[in-house]
Amino acid sequence: MPIYEYEDRATGERVERFAPRPLSLRERYNCPPDLMPVISLPGRPKIGRGLPDPADADQAVPRAFKETEQQIGTSETTRLSGFTPKQIRETWKF
Repeated sequence: MPIYEYEDRATGERVERFAPRPLSLRERYNCPPDLMPVISLPGRPKIGRGLPDPADADQAVPRAFKETEQQIGTSETTRLSGFTPKQIRETWKF
Protein backbone atom coordinates (compact mmCIF):
# COMPACT_ATOMS: atom_id res chain seq x y z
CA MET A 1 0.00 0.00 0.00
CA PRO A 2 1.62 3.31 -1.04
CA ILE A 3 2.00 6.08 1.52
CA TYR A 4 1.70 9.71 0.48
CA GLU A 5 2.86 12.61 2.61
CA TYR A 6 0.97 15.88 2.94
CA GLU A 7 1.62 19.04 4.94
CA ASP A 8 -1.12 20.80 6.87
CA ARG A 9 -1.13 24.38 5.57
CA ALA A 10 -2.24 25.85 8.93
CA THR A 11 0.08 24.03 11.35
CA GLY A 12 2.90 22.78 9.11
CA GLU A 13 2.50 19.24 10.48
CA ARG A 14 3.16 16.29 8.20
CA VAL A 15 0.31 13.85 7.56
CA GLU A 16 0.63 10.44 5.94
CA ARG A 17 -2.19 9.03 3.84
CA PHE A 18 -2.42 5.45 2.64
CA ALA A 19 -3.77 4.55 -0.78
CA PRO A 20 -4.90 1.11 -1.94
CA ARG A 21 -2.92 1.59 -5.16
CA PRO A 22 -0.34 4.02 -6.55
CA LEU A 23 -1.98 7.36 -7.32
CA SER A 24 -1.48 9.42 -10.45
CA LEU A 25 -0.17 12.98 -10.05
CA ARG A 26 -3.66 14.34 -10.59
CA GLU A 27 -5.04 12.10 -7.83
CA ARG A 28 -2.21 13.05 -5.44
CA TYR A 29 -2.94 16.76 -5.86
CA ASN A 30 -6.70 16.19 -5.48
CA CYS A 31 -6.55 16.44 -1.68
CA PRO A 32 -8.45 18.50 0.89
CA PRO A 33 -7.75 22.25 0.59
CA ASP A 34 -6.09 22.41 4.02
CA LEU A 35 -3.39 19.93 2.90
CA MET A 36 -0.51 20.41 0.50
CA PRO A 37 1.29 17.43 -1.10
CA VAL A 38 4.91 16.98 -0.10
CA ILE A 39 7.01 15.99 -3.07
CA SER A 40 9.87 13.67 -2.20
CA LEU A 41 11.83 11.03 -4.05
CA PRO A 42 13.30 8.01 -2.25
CA GLY A 43 17.04 8.35 -1.75
CA ARG A 44 17.08 12.01 -2.71
CA PRO A 45 16.72 15.16 -0.64
CA LYS A 46 13.20 16.54 -0.35
CA ILE A 47 12.31 19.33 -2.71
CA GLY A 48 11.99 22.61 -0.92
CA ARG A 49 14.50 24.93 0.63
CA GLY A 50 17.23 22.36 0.20
CA LEU A 51 18.47 22.88 3.74
CA PRO A 52 19.00 19.98 6.14
CA ASP A 53 16.50 19.60 8.96
CA PRO A 54 18.09 21.18 12.08
CA ALA A 55 16.13 18.79 14.33
CA ASP A 56 17.75 15.77 12.65
CA ALA A 57 20.23 14.02 15.00
CA ASP A 58 22.98 14.14 12.36
CA GLN A 59 22.71 17.94 12.47
CA ALA A 60 21.70 18.59 16.09
CA VAL A 61 24.17 16.41 18.02
CA PRO A 62 27.40 17.73 16.45
CA ARG A 63 26.09 21.29 16.85
CA ALA A 64 25.27 20.61 20.52
CA PHE A 65 28.74 19.16 21.17
CA LYS A 66 30.34 22.18 19.50
CA GLU A 67 28.23 24.66 21.51
CA THR A 68 28.90 22.79 24.77
CA GLU A 69 32.61 22.66 24.03
CA GLN A 70 32.66 26.41 23.37
CA GLN A 71 30.76 27.18 26.58
CA ILE A 72 32.45 24.88 29.11
CA GLY A 73 35.59 23.65 27.34
CA THR A 74 36.76 20.33 25.91
CA SER A 75 37.91 18.73 29.17
CA GLU A 76 34.62 19.43 30.96
CA THR A 77 32.60 18.24 27.93
CA THR A 78 34.49 14.94 27.82
CA ARG A 79 34.16 14.50 31.59
CA LEU A 80 30.39 15.09 31.53
CA SER A 81 29.70 13.01 28.41
CA GLY A 82 32.03 10.13 29.30
CA PHE A 83 33.48 10.08 25.79
CA THR A 84 36.94 11.09 24.60
CA PRO A 85 37.18 13.79 21.93
CA LYS A 86 38.39 11.11 19.49
CA GLN A 87 35.29 8.95 20.17
CA ILE A 88 33.00 11.92 19.61
CA ARG A 89 34.72 12.85 16.33
CA GLU A 90 34.63 9.26 15.04
CA THR A 91 31.02 8.68 16.01
CA TRP A 92 29.68 11.86 14.41
CA LYS A 93 32.29 12.00 11.60
CA PHE A 94 33.60 15.50 12.22
